[in-house]
Amino acid sequence: MKKFSLLVVSFLICLLTSCNNNDDDTGDMLPDPIIGTWQLIEEFTDDEKVELTACELASEYVFNDGGQGFFVVFEDLDNECVKIDTVDTSFSWENIGEGRYRLQLRFDEGAAEVAVAFFEDKMSIIDNSEGVSRVVLQRKQQ
Repeated sequence: MKKFSLLVVSFLICLLTSCNNNDDDTGDMLPDPIIGTWQLIEEFTDDEKVELTACELASEYVFNDGGQGFFVVFEDLDNECVKIDTVDTSFSWENIGEGRYRLQLRFDEGAAEVAVAFFEDKMSIIDNSEGVSRVVLQRKQQ
């Protein structure tokens, strides 16, 4: 009986100290939640809502895997909704942890560190670098 108890205790120790699926394994990492195509739904400057046209609301932010992305910008020009392709809208992004991301526009020498919050299928990006600006985006279904 003593040997049986020792065997059970040994088995339990082995079971409790063995590796499990929660160990660090880069193969099981989930993709960053920012990856995807996001459509502009609201914009605020210093807590004041910016009135956007239906055309401006067609604008999108695309965050690709690998830290690259671009904006698709639409504006009203001569009573017509036009996609703006005259400006390089590409950027790089980096998740720096704790709900913060670093965004670097290609045409800008500085990088903006922004706070990002995710809720349901929406994302809010807050930039405090020049006043307080916030955009609210909704994930587009693919």
